Amino acid sequence: MEYLARRAIFFITIIAGFSKVCVSSSVHKVGDAVGWTTIGNFDYRNWAAARVFHVHDTIVFQYDPQNHNVMQVSLPDYRSCNTNSPMVIHSTGNDSIVIQSPGHYYFVCGFPGHCLGGLKLDIRVPKFPN
Repeated sequence: MEYLARRAIFFITIIAGFSKVCVSSSVHKVGDAVGWTTIGNFDYRNWAAARVFHVHDTIVFQYDPQNHNVMQVSLPDYRSCNTNSPMVIHSTGNDSIVIQSPGHYYFVCGFPGHCLGGLKLDIRVPKFPN
C-alpha cells in the first residue's frame, strides 16, 4: 500500500510539473500594436528588453508581406544586416515561431534597407526561468 501511495504522489508531481510548463508559456506579438514595420521608427531593441522570454513561448510577427518578411539569421548576419544566408525565411505576414530552446534568436527583415533602418530583433531566452 505504501508503494502505491508513493507512486501516486510521484505521478501527481509529474503532472503538476507539466501543467506548470503548459500554463507558463506566453505569446509575444512583436512590436505590440505596431507590428513588424519600418513605419514610425519603432524600437525593437527596447521592446525585446522589456520582456522575459521562455522556452515554449510563441513570438508572433504580423506585417504586410508585400513590404516585409522575417529572416532568422546568425549573430554575425544580424550585426551586419546580411540577408544572403538566412537560416529560415518567413513570409506569410502572420508568422508564429515557438521558442524551442534557450539561447539568442536573431531576426531581420530581408527587404533592402529595412534591417539597416532598425527592423531587426534579438530575442534572448535564458537557460533558467526568472
